[in-house]
Amino acid sequence: MAKDPVSDDLMMRYLLGDVSDQEQVRLEEHYFGDDGVFEQMSALEDELIDDYVRGELGEPQRKQFELHFLNSAERRRKLAFAEAFTRYLSKAPVVAPAAKPETWRERITEWLGLRGAPARWAFAATFAAVLLGGLWLVQENWRLRTQLRQMQAKQTELRQREEQLSRQLAQLQLPPIEGAPVPDGARSQPRSLPIVALTLVPGVLRSSAEQKTLIIPPGPHLVRLQLDLDKQTYDSYLASLETAEGIRVWSKEGLETMPERGGSTVVLKLPSSLLNNKDYILKLRGVRSGGVADEIAAYGFRVVKH
Repeated sequence: MAKDPVSDDLMMRYLLGDVSDQEQVRLEEHYFGDDGVFEQMSALEDELIDDYVRGELGEPQRKQFELHFLNSAERRRKLAFAEAFTRYLSKAPVVAPAAKPETWRERITEWLGLRGAPARWAFAATFAAVLLGGLWLVQENWRLRTQLRQMQAKQTELRQREEQLSRQLAQLQLPPIEGAPVPDGARSQPRSLPIVALTLVPGVLRSSAEQKTLIIPPGPHLVRLQLDLDKQTYDSYLASLETAEGIRVWSKEGLETMPERGGSTVVLKLPSSLLNNKDYILKLRGVRSGGVADEIAAYGFRVVKH
């Protein structure tokens, strides 16, 4: 059977957080099991960083790049290096060519500036250090790739177990438990990823004992947050998720409410990979027809990942 192809466009949308849940699962299966897809994804990451540094991304792509792609510390490190290297190249002076030496040996010596024995010994020592450093980097890269493969195999095994448990729960037709995975079969549109759900009411509690807790099992999940609020008359809503320290990790606009007993509710869905073992504050703003946004509620909760 031929393998399901993975296009560059799908990978680029995945890096920018613009894929569906089913596309994300399909791409990650190829990514974890195919060396070619792994290398292709790494090359597209570098290409996306270069386009951002050169200012060649469109405005929507630039926003997705800053909001989703830069959530990874490793990607932020790569971006900082690319920006520093670009600045260095732009400021590097242009050296006028010197008079051509007579022989090729003199040309090499003149170009490297190796006049005299001490300079040649220093060059040899530097070259040896660079060569040894390169060999060490190759060995370290191989070791890290081996560890990554082992971790990916364990993650795949855990995900398969979770999917099996979800199917068993769906067959039993058990109601969803708040803070626990919701079986895919219990919803009108089945999803490939297991779901963890939490219902929040307005307010940020100071006591950790009273703080609502979202428990996320191992492996990738889809987080479903239901925000209860009083009846509102806004055209749309904007939600932003921040850590307790005020660092924004996710936002979404164009949200709509659904009727609920005694009021209304807003439902948010986001990948569990954005969340860590921290306290979070979810701020909800109402947007009027003129584009003016009013902050109407804040919701505090804690995340615990196993």
